[in-house]
Amino acid sequence: MNLDLYSDELFCIQIDRYILGQMADTDTPHNLVNHSVSDKERFAVAISDEAGKLVGFLGIHIGAGPEAYGYVGGHYALVRDMSIDERFRGRGYGVKCFDRIFEFIHEEISDEITTLILGVHEKNIPAQKAYEKAAFIKREEVATGKKGKLIIMEKCK
Repeated sequence: MNLDLYSDELFCIQIDRYILGQMADTDTPHNLVNHSVSDKERFAVAISDEAGKLVGFLGIHIGAGPEAYGYVGGHYALVRDMSIDERFRGRGYGVKCFDRIFEFIHEEISDEITTLILGVHEKNIPAQKAYEKAAFIKREEVATGKKGKLIIMEKCK
């Protein structure tokens, strides 16, 4: 499993074939890439298997991203719109991604980041369980997203 900052050279054809399925709470990889182009605090991260096939996607947002959830300071990053291509779900790519995420962030984004936060829809129990498996802890804080109540979760280095 590999993590890479998105580049058209590596993934432009594969991103067009990416299948989200019924994940209404997650933005598309194309939108994550567009946000990363227009906002220097956002990074589109491609998750690929050992053969280089795109299997997942997530956004890392520093600065204003975590601040919107009350986390102020340069050691926080917000995980946005994590998804695994429908054809590759259930193979552990999400958990493996978060096993290596701090190493990746330190190499590609900032060596100051020690805490990841994310908001997951309260009704998205499978995602909550997956994040817990990846060592995220539910916080007492909640937030309201575009589609309802979000459970805030956190993972420290």
